[in-house]
Amino acid sequence: MNVLGDGTDPGTARLAAAYRRNHPAVDIRVRETDLTDPTCGPDSSTSP
Repeated sequence: MNVLGDGTDPGTARLAAAYRRNHPAVDIRVRETDLTDPTCGPDSSTSP
């Protein structure tokens, strides 16, 4: 899942925490980047 937002947005941290509680076996990574970063597109590890 990709979320566009500001790193200071408390909603992002709450979303990750809620997801971790409901899916404890899933690895969650939060990464902040600029939209000009070419690697900030879809997660290539899950793309077809």
